[in-house]
Amino acid sequence: MKPYIGAKPRTWNLSKSGNRVPADLHWKLAAELSRALNGIASPSMSQSFDLAIRRRDVSEYMGLRDLLSVQSNEGGSLEGDRFCADYQLVSFLRKFSSEDSSEERRKAALDNVIKGEEICSSTNRKLRGCRLDTTLTRCRELLANILGEVPDLEQLAQNCKHGPGSASGVSFKNRDILFKYKTLPYRCPSKSVPLLRELISTDPRWMRAIESYSYTKYGLTHWNLIKSEAFWATVIVADDTNVITTVPKDSQKDRPIAKETVGGVYLQLGVESLIRRRLARWGLDLNSAYRNQMLTYQGSVRNDIYRCGTIDLSLASDTVSLRVCKLLLPPDWYNLLVCIRADQGVMPGGKRLRYSKLSSMGNGSTFAVESLLFYALTYVVAQRYLGENPRHLIGVFGDDIVAPEGCCGTIVRYLEYLGFSINREKSYLQGPFKESCGVDYLEGRNVRPVFLRETLKYTWQIVSIRNRLRRWFTLNFPEVDLSRIDALCLKYINHYPKGPDSDEEFTGFWHSGEDRGPFLGSLFHWDSITERMICRKRERGDFLFILLKAALKPYTVTPFSKRLTTGSCFDVIGDRTRSIVVPRVASFWQCGYTIVTYPPPSK
Repeated sequence: MKPYIGAKPRTWNLSKSGNRVPADLHWKLAAELSRALNGIASPSMSQSFDLAIRRRDVSEYMGLRDLLSVQSNEGGSLEGDRFCADYQLVSFLRKFSSEDSSEERRKAALDNVIKGEEICSSTNRKLRGCRLDTTLTRCRELLANILGEVPDLEQLAQNCKHGPGSASGVSFKNRDILFKYKTLPYRCPSKSVPLLRELISTDPRWMRAIESYSYTKYGLTHWNLIKSEAFWATVIVADDTNVITTVPKDSQKDRPIAKETVGGVYLQLGVESLIRRRLARWGLDLNSAYRNQMLTYQGSVRNDIYRCGTIDLSLASDTVSLRVCKLLLPPDWYNLLVCIRADQGVMPGGKRLRYSKLSSMGNGSTFAVESLLFYALTYVVAQRYLGENPRHLIGVFGDDIVAPEGCCGTIVRYLEYLGFSINREKSYLQGPFKESCGVDYLEGRNVRPVFLRETLKYTWQIVSIRNRLRRWFTLNFPEVDLSRIDALCLKYINHYPKGPDSDEEFTGFWHSGEDRGPFLGSLFHWDSITERMICRKRERGDFLFILLKAALKPYTVTPFSKRLTTGSCFDVIGDRTRSIVVPRVASFWQCGYTIVTYPPPSK
């Protein structure tokens, strides 16, 4: 069916909710969820859940997971329904985090930083002068084969980039790439100052922007000569520290992160990109969790030596010790990673912490390095266990590891020997239940619950959680009446467009099961909330820095001409940040929900 494009699309303001949203709306939704699952969930779980909700007791609610025997659940059709309902109740508010971080939550996060440092320091002492056994020796050889030669300057220049988040010296509001380019001097670890200087020197556009900025800032004319060392002293400054802070994680604790320097992140992301590419040659794609999800499904249905178990780690990013990396990584790669890391972290009170780990959460290379180490160890152990190439039976995505159940015990022992801690609550080495990378399977059934992660303030947030609950009930318990949940949500919503059920669109419209809804006879695909960043403080003279945001396209040199046949497209971003919903014409609707028995193919 062809879309009707004669009518002008209608746009709704979907930012603020109609009525004032109460601060305890998440508790009220949890109470309605319990009523909807009454008779399906186990009586003991429903009673304990209702009691915790009435008391508004977070600690009591978080303790409900102990009543659910996930590790020993045997499944079955009726028991599977009961387990699915109980799992939804104990998970609905498990990842909820308010915007305001309490002092207790911040302290719990900072205590984890200290704990991670103590573990790394202990591991460094334990492994000093140790001899590697056959498995770890093979692991070191495999890492050398995966990584190959250390990248040269040209490869780094092609892969280095600024990240989307905040950095030390750059506020979160001004996290756009423009401000990271124009925030002079650039700060970076002292060992990487020569490397960053070389990268800047080889980029004519970057040098032109810095020189123009320097002449304007110091009131110089272009015929004034500037000494090279004096010029670079105003461009790059050594800083071997990062700033330790916390961000909300759940209702009990925050997540510790470290804000790295602008120049440090620029180099770290370049090294991380190269590690990702070399892992991709070995079949491990860190841009997608599809492999882990597929193996998780297979681990819940198979019953042979190829049945997979899932392993999850605690504080994985904060326990990659220096000694482990020095023992296993090639020397050139280890020196490069040490060169671009921060040696110390500044705690909120101003206390400095000298790191015993390679990098922390916030370092641009942390995710790729930990995935690399875990993949090599898992590969070697699984190969010795199976006696064949295990590439199609193992998956690693950060600290989520999937491997055949028979070798999971050995992998766990080696991980603990190298200083890593296993999250026993979220690791499923045996049994029909498996969880990894956002999927939960019980004997092939997708029992992934709906999580409420944030305070409900905006209309699109209320619509999103309602649509997700409707989807979960339709796939698992279609006979349940959701009128009370709908009535509660509609109390705080203005006019909102209605549309068909969808597995992908949750914020753009209210799922009603209709084929078209009020779309003026057209078939529209509604984008969810689109956030546009930006440059609120653009100043005169920023144009050369704005051009650095666009990547140059390659050009072809012909025998007759050396002109550029393809130019660069410079996208100058808008004047301010805003949240909008944009209607987009689509050729068809995908109506109805899909029962996912295995992960869909990667796009």
